[in-house]
Amino acid sequence: LNRKCSFFLYGGEPTIHPQFIDIVKVISETSCPESRVEIQTNMSIKDEDIHKLINIEKVKILASYHHLNCDTKDFMLKCLKSKSILKQITVMYQRDVSESVLEAFKKIDMVFGKSCNVELMPLLCGSIEEDEEQPYREIEGFYADKKALEISNSKGYGGATLKGKLSSGEEFETSPNELWYKKQNCFKGMLCNVSKERIIIDSDGSCYKCFNEIFDGSIKPKYNITIKDRSPEEYLKNLQHMECPYEKCFFEFNHKKFLKKN
Repeated sequence: LNRKCSFFLYGGEPTIHPQFIDIVKVISETSCPESRVEIQTNMSIKDEDIHKLINIEKVKILASYHHLNCDTKDFMLKCLKSKSILKQITVMYQRDVSESVLEAFKKIDMVFGKSCNVELMPLLCGSIEEDEEQPYREIEGFYADKKALEISNSKGYGGATLKGKLSSGEEFETSPNELWYKKQNCFKGMLCNVSKERIIIDSDGSCYKCFNEIFDGSIKPKYNITIKDRSPEEYLKNLQHMECPYEKCFFEFNHKKFLKKN
């Protein structure tokens, strides 16, 4: 691929795929120098694979902390071992264990806050198939916790400044936290640049245009990077912006969205 693109390995847990390291190597070696390979992981990754990743160019790790599903000490040790390629740690807020989550966030931020981005976010599935109101209940609980909201607004994705322009030409600023809370996260019918700027790769190697597609059972992936007898060139050179078909968006706010011209 001869232009800048982000390859985002997602899941499930992508590091458990038997060809995981080979897949990362191929993407790194065949993409342009400005591209990057980002790996979303809960840090259950093997130590030996961390060492291999450190020696592969363009690789960055995005660690995801789920308090009920991991040991905090073990998680932080894995993060320390991958510190040279650790780009971000996202601590997932869970209402039923909120105090424990905030305590874990403080520890993680104290150790890693100066070397990478450490953020706090509500735990959102984002699946279009789940209960319509479930993610918004999580967001409302998050907003009700003043400590959590203050942290999120000051650090990371939730409080990031997003700039936009209304059809009248008036410019405005908002944030993911605000868009979530006000339910202003529907971009259906608009064009979105996410599919030009990033390829989201599921844990089985399937390639998708955006997060919603992964959770949409009706979408058949256009390409799978584990299929060796099919060249990716045709797929990669035809990456274009997509017309959003979804009623809600939770994770693609940092990609430009615009109205179609009549």
